[in-house]
Amino acid sequence: MTVSQHVLVNGRQTGTTLPEAIDAQNRRLFVVTNADSVTGLVAGTEVGLVAGTEIVLVAGTAVQLVDASGDLVGVDDIVHSLQVIDVLHHEIHEGNTFFVSFKTANAAPLADDAALIFAITTGAKTLHLVSNGASGGDAEKEILEGATITGGAATTVFNRDRTSLLTSGVTAVVLNPTVNADGVRIDHQFIPGGTGGQTIGGTSGPRNEWIFKPTTIYAIRLTNRSGNVQPASLAIEWYEE
Repeated sequence: MTVSQHVLVNGRQTGTTLPEAIDAQNRRLFVVTNADSVTGLVAGTEVGLVAGTEIVLVAGTAVQLVDASGDLVGVDDIVHSLQVIDVLHHEIHEGNTFFVSFKTANAAPLADDAALIFAITTGAKTLHLVSNGASGGDAEKEILEGATITGGAATTVFNRDRTSLLTSGVTAVVLNPTVNADGVRIDHQFIPGGTGGQTIGGTSGPRNEWIFKPTTIYAIRLTNRSGNVQPASLAIEWYEE
């Protein structure tokens, strides 16, 4: 009698049957290789494990992860951990991260109580967005959800992978529109510029992203609250899914 199992032979699933000596109740998946070969779990290969199963290696074999091109996952030589990058970095590599920024001209700094605003109208996809604002003096930064706007200058959206041909799916990004209604203010931050001998300006750039709703207008607004004209900049960065 034989027991049918899901078996990987040199990285590919086969219909191999295993001897009755293997307990069928254990539902083990056996990985078998030639004596001198290394087993790879090939991208797209179905393993077919069920709850409570395990992978069992034949003595002298090893398992390595590879991508569809056959490239191996990297492992650090010293601590033997997987080489990984964070999600935001990975999305840049995928050509899926987009960026917009604006800085006031040297001869035309931001007036007191005036604002830099980016309004972004999302498309069918959700956006994972972070923003960064900087000012030469005290300022505040807000994110407004469901804002009502008019006007504004159309702004070029850049893919952060300059070799990628992918484009953003957002409906529009405009600079300095008129905000007729704020909608819901979901983020409100004070950016200290310092006083006296500590007037060095400030910046705000949270590490954690906001996930924006599809087909919604969001306004990211940086307002000068220093009492004087100040240089300022505003940037937004996002990836889409």
